[in-house]
Amino acid sequence: MDKPSAHNWTVISRVLHHMICSIILPRDEHRDEVSYYEAFLIDSILTGRRIHLGYMMMMHIISCCKSKTRVLPYGRFLTRVFKDVDVDLSKEIDFEAPNIYNTYDDQSMGRMKFEKALDVS
Repeated sequence: MDKPSAHNWTVISRVLHHMICSIILPRDEHRDEVSYYEAFLIDSILTGRRIHLGYMMMMHIISCCKSKTRVLPYGRFLTRVFKDVDVDLSKEIDFEAPNIYNTYDDQSMGRMKFEKALDVS
C-alpha cells in the first residue's frame, strides 16, 4: 500500500499536515507524501483521540539519529532544555534566530494546491 498524498485531503487536513511537518515532526523534504506518523497525528487531532506527543517526538528524534541523511530536529527546544538543566554549551556554535518565518500567504497556499475561490456577488 502506497503512502497517501496530501493533495487528496480536505483543506483542514492539508493545513494540519503542513503544521505537523513544520512543527511537530519537522522535515525538509517535499510535503506532498504523507508518512504514517503524520496520518496518525492528523486522524488523532480530527477525532479528538489523546496521544502522547512527547513519545511521538522522541521516536522522531530516534529515527533521525538512525538516518545518515537527516539532521537532529527541535534544535531550539533542546537548547532551551539543556540550558534549563545547566548543561555546559560553551563549546557550541551560536546561531542567530531566523528573520523569516513560515506564513500562510497566496504563494504557500498555492504550493499546497489551494485555489482561490471566485467572488460570487
